[in-house]
Amino acid sequence: MIKHLLMAIRPKTLFAGIGPVILGLALAHHTLGPQFNYFVAPWPFLVALLLQAASNLINDYYDGKSGVDQHRKFGPARVVAQGLLTAKQVKMAFLTCLALAFSIGVGLSLVRAGWPLFILGMISILFAYLYTGGPFPLSHYAMGEVLALIFFGPVALCGTMYLETLSWQQSLNFYVIANAISCGSLASAIMAINNLRDRESDLRAGKLTLATLLTEQQARLLPPCFIIITFWLPLILFFQTIWSNTWGLKSIVLILTLSLPFTFYKIFRICLATPSGPQHNQALALTGKLLFLYNLAMAFYNLL
Repeated sequence: MIKHLLMAIRPKTLFAGIGPVILGLALAHHTLGPQFNYFVAPWPFLVALLLQAASNLINDYYDGKSGVDQHRKFGPARVVAQGLLTAKQVKMAFLTCLALAFSIGVGLSLVRAGWPLFILGMISILFAYLYTGGPFPLSHYAMGEVLALIFFGPVALCGTMYLETLSWQQSLNFYVIANAISCGSLASAIMAINNLRDRESDLRAGKLTLATLLTEQQARLLPPCFIIITFWLPLILFFQTIWSNTWGLKSIVLILTLSLPFTFYKIFRICLATPSGPQHNQALALTGKLLFLYNLAMAFYNLL
């Protein structure tokens, strides 16, 4: 049973959840310096992992029950659709993840961050459920990329920073929002590749995604566009370095960060030219690694 639960949780996708937390903590450390609270730091990681796991389990549960997964050929194994676990078992697993995330959120709100963090946590839990669950599953109405941008960008990063700084003024300034949109755009790229891979099966199932609303050629352009949006920030920072003539270790980190899309060029090749199939799973895995490395690189840049 544990093996099949891990299949439903999809551990490889969890890096998408913790990437913005890493960057958020780095930005908070840059802002607070010696006042940074190391005791608080591990908790947003745990909440992010629980919510990402819950979202994957909810997706498996509801898409398995609705029959959407029966049309899929190329995605990861779905435990409910394939009968590896019962719907009841998967439901108990995602309710447990949500309950744990809720408990941690309540504790952090009471001990440290107050009602603003509680409200943000409740919204995150609600949308983790509504993404695939409920009478109006948002993932079935072309909201996947938008929600990925919001919750893996501003919500995760700014929420993490607020937990440390306890100041929305510091957590929502222009530079922090720019970082949040950058890492959120990579999460949207992952969602766009997933929807591109499943475009034909989603059309047969009547599921609306941006990929099904667009032509195939337009859907192929979405992931590269989201990746390009991500790397505008380090490019601007690099030009700023050239303009101010302040070369140093930060400049080297920016150059390495800007080289990442070229290192992961295979993502572009698969999205733009490869017919929908198993190779898109490779593009998904590569984009997940790109997201994690980007957040690590930008975190290191902000810690210098």
